[in-house]
Amino acid sequence: MNRKYKIRNFGFEEVNGKIYFSALFFSGLVELDIKTGRIDAIYQFPRYKKERCWLYSKVVQVENRLVFIPDRSDQIAVFNIDTHKFEVVNLDAKFVGKNKSYYRCIHCYKKFIYMFPSKAKCIIRFDWKLNKVKYIGKEIFEANDDENYLRQQYEIVNGKLYMPFTDRNNILVFDLEKEAIDILMLEKGEGWSTIDYIDNVMWMAAWKSNEIYKWDLRTHEVIKYDFPYEMNTGKYKFAFSYVAGKKIFYFPVTGDKIISFDYISGRIDCAIESGIITDEPLSTYSLLKSKKGVYAIQAEAEEILEYNVEQGKLQKCSYVKYDYEFNCKKIDAYFLLGPFGAGTERKTGDLRELIKIVSASESRFKEDEEMIKKESNVGYQIYAALRESEV
Repeated sequence: MNRKYKIRNFGFEEVNGKIYFSALFFSGLVELDIKTGRIDAIYQFPRYKKERCWLYSKVVQVENRLVFIPDRSDQIAVFNIDTHKFEVVNLDAKFVGKNKSYYRCIHCYKKFIYMFPSKAKCIIRFDWKLNKVKYIGKEIFEANDDENYLRQQYEIVNGKLYMPFTDRNNILVFDLEKEAIDILMLEKGEGWSTIDYIDNVMWMAAWKSNEIYKWDLRTHEVIKYDFPYEMNTGKYKFAFSYVAGKKIFYFPVTGDKIISFDYISGRIDCAIESGIITDEPLSTYSLLKSKKGVYAIQAEAEEILEYNVEQGKLQKCSYVKYDYEFNCKKIDAYFLLGPFGAGTERKTGDLRELIKIVSASESRFKEDEEMIKKESNVGYQIYAALRESEV
């Protein structure tokens, strides 16, 4: 499967029976009907060519706007759902840095959206009413020579946001009212990817080892729980956690088992086959909270799954099934039609511009080698025919 047909994303927003997300494998805001599983429209992000990948991670709805959080983009994109128009806010490289994968975790508080860095060098506070940016904590994050890899989970206790680093035994504590940062060091551990607050205790799963940690906020004691290697053999262990009753369910990054952990007894009572394809080395699927449990967005699947607990058991059901054949045609049309497609306003000037639009030449798809000059590609056939007629 060509990767551009994989409707893969880091998260979506549901609005009036549709979901909106930034496609991972091309530059486009996708509007998809939940009932039909069909793409209604694709809107091209400003400034970036359609072939660009991994531009935005999360999206959050505020009133009639969708705010897209930069991953490999150096700007915040704001989309008006009513007018289908974009606004962009550029980021200053001297604050966020020049690494890719800038931000993948957000929290909304009052009129602000806080963006926490994965490989960037500061926290961003985005005022979505005024489209203004404030950079927070640059001196703190720059002091760390490694990547500031914070994942997507956090907990809020007494107005403070707690988020673990994945690469060391530190916890970021961010005071939402004062916008003050504190970095705590725990006595055990080498980094975590999940965090859950239950009765004055933080439960955290390790990022690179088969371990679960119990951190008591009152005594600061840290207790480690190990489980067998064969339950999760991937290099990176857990991507997300979900609390239901007396259990915490841990979803793997690249493994094939969801771990069910009883936090009262401190025992793993079962490992559930996820049924998720895990051929890709990292981030094979995305996970985010749903109203009932957890959404799983898989790279190879033709649907979005939802996991939730019913009658004490973890259940899996389909949230939306893609109309694969229809969506492939819609994506092809988006690439081939260029400025004639949904969400764009430019007009074609001459035949040479049309040639560029329909071609799959070296300048296009340079990030996707399988598309370069394939004779089976319709765009390239038109391109070749037009070039022949010029000779």
